[in-house]
Amino acid sequence: MAGFKGYALIASAAVLWGSASIAVSYALIGGMDQLSAATLMTAIGAVLIGLYAGREGFSNVRLDLIAYGALAVAAFRALYALSISINGAGITASLLYTAPLLVAVMAPLTIREKPSLPDILLAVIAVFGAYLSSNPDLRLASALGFLVGVALAADYAVTIVAIKYFYGKGYSKKEVMAQPTIAAIPVLAALTLFSGPRVVLSPVTLPALLWGGAVSIGVALVMYMEGMRTVRALEASVIATLEPVSALLLASIILNEQYVPLQLVGIALILTSALGITLKNHISCKSR
Repeated sequence: MAGFKGYALIASAAVLWGSASIAVSYALIGGMDQLSAATLMTAIGAVLIGLYAGREGFSNVRLDLIAYGALAVAAFRALYALSISINGAGITASLLYTAPLLVAVMAPLTIREKPSLPDILLAVIAVFGAYLSSNPDLRLASALGFLVGVALAADYAVTIVAIKYFYGKGYSKKEVMAQPTIAAIPVLAALTLFSGPRVVLSPVTLPALLWGGAVSIGVALVMYMEGMRTVRALEASVIATLEPVSALLLASIILNEQYVPLQLVGIALILTSALGITLKNHISCKSR
């Protein structure tokens, strides 16, 4: 049951992450740029996470957590904004969600989590489903766009593995959650100022920023960190591919966007992989 709870929490976090794309869409419609919106949302999320973590999150200052936040967490937000500007949202998502394959390579080398063959097969299904659901036109990235997208996916894979690594060192959930998030803010702020920010606060952008920061980052990260305490890195990365499914469903409901057949195939593949990972865990727990 504890394992199933972890999977449910990660799935819930992925659904909330999917809603971030809607929030960002409204921020862009309101005249903001991608990096400014990401920085403000991260700052709002950091405030909420800091309040949630309280004294426990900061009683022991962990230099490796701070370095991880300033480098990997900040880089993820910046690379995502850069990839969107070069590749567009579809190709960015299709490249980002190659991360489970990278986690399958990294996890045995860093945190000694050796994936089984079924795990790898389900990861391949999830990656293929994410590609179809996010990029149904099957467009290819430019050489530069591909390199940026792969760097983004690698950074994402590092963040997944790093969480398990820090838990293995005995750090608390609140420490792993709060210190890196707050450490990322100065770096993101500097990058935003350097790139020429377009900050627009209006009845359109304010709710989007608040939702994206407080819910899609703050609440989602609390759920994800709790789930990662009991779920293996590769399995978590597969469950997280529910994010594009959530984004598509919400875009259809809120923005009246229409699906194409390949997107439905992609959604089915992602749901199959997520269900397969969950059932595999349930069966293995019962057999122990």
